[in-house]
Amino acid sequence: MQVYAETDLSAREIMEKVDEESRKSSDSAFTRMKLTTCRYGLSGGKVKCAEKARVKLVESAQINTGKDNKDSKSIAIILEPSSEKGIGMLSYSYDDSDRDNETWLYLSALGKVK
Repeated sequence: MQVYAETDLSAREIMEKVDEESRKSSDSAFTRMKLTTCRYGLSGGKVKCAEKARVKLVESAQINTGKDNKDSKSIAIILEPSSEKGIGMLSYSYDDSDRDNETWLYLSALGKVK
């Protein structure tokens, strides 16, 4: 890993270096996250949830592939709430700007891929 004391790198160049170093050190990731969302509104001049928050528990895995690990394949599956359990998303992302990324959505209640 290289360390830069003083540099004229732009913010974009710095993030590209971070991405490059990250891809060198790891070719996969496993994540479990809790997402909380709600509809917001103003109350007493402050932004607050205007309704009960919706919480989803999502588990995902990603593997970097392709030349220099710059492409990736990932899957994310909703574990909670039970009404959405099993909904999943499979994504292939490509570094090559001439190649479109691909995404499939699995709707467990319908047993269909979109």
